[in-house]
This record gives sequence, structure tokens and C-alpha cells, in this order.
Amino acid sequence: MALRDLLVYVDHQESARIRLRLAVDLARRHSSRLTALYVREWSPAQLDERKTAELGLASAKELDRLDQRTEASIDEVMERLRSMLDALKREHGLDTKWQSLDGPASVVVPQRARYADLSSVAILWLPGTQAARRLGPSTTRCR
Repeated sequence: MALRDLLVYVDHQESARIRLRLAVDLARRHSSRLTALYVREWSPAQLDERKTAELGLASAKELDRLDQRTEASIDEVMERLRSMLDALKREHGLDTKWQSLDGPASVVVPQRARYADLSSVAILWLPGTQAARRLGPSTTRCR
């Protein structure tokens, strides 16, 4: 089976670097085009911080600063991963594409995955589920 188009979902988790390296290796072995998809989405911790600030009756100015810091943090992670993809592209002579989209990853990733021959995403689990007990706490967690 020919794997012409590969999609790898990368996010703020440390496992994203591992997924990216594995996808690059697979793309290299199959002479595939690799698309790295980064979804600009606030993490649960960032959302919790925002809710806490709102409940703490933070001023509009303080909320704006918090939002700007969060967006800057998301952009910083995105640029690090994009630079990593560019370096791997040069090193291995790959055909790569970077996509950055806004929205919930649970919606955006499946929409884009349908156009790839193979997609690599994080293992998603909810605490207390059978998969969580089997895979253990080191698995990437998403709500």
C-alpha cells in the first residue's frame, strides 16, 4: 500500500516531538509528503487559569494581559515545532507542509485526517476508562 500523504498532529505536549520524528522517519521510508498539523487551542491548564482570573474578578486589562501571554505561549510552541520540522525537512530532503489552524483539536484533526493516507495523533484517554488503566498515567491526556 502506497503512503503518499501523511499527517502528523503536533501540539504543546512533549510527545509531539516524538510523533514528529516518527512521522518524518515514516515519510522518508515511503517517500511520502508529510503535513504537520498544529491546532491553536488553549490547553486545559490555560483555560483553568482564565476561569480562575474571571472568578477572581480580574480587571479587563488583566484578562487581556493573560490572553496575550497565553496566545504568545501557544505561538512560541508552534514556532519551535515548525523550526524542528524545517530542520528535519532539510536533513532528510522531505516534502513537508506546515498547517496551523484555530479551533478545537477534536474537530479540526479528524476533518484534516480524512485527506491523508495515514495520520498520527496522540493517544487520547479519559481518567478512569479501561484504556487509561491499560495504558497508564504516562499517556497523553486530553479532556
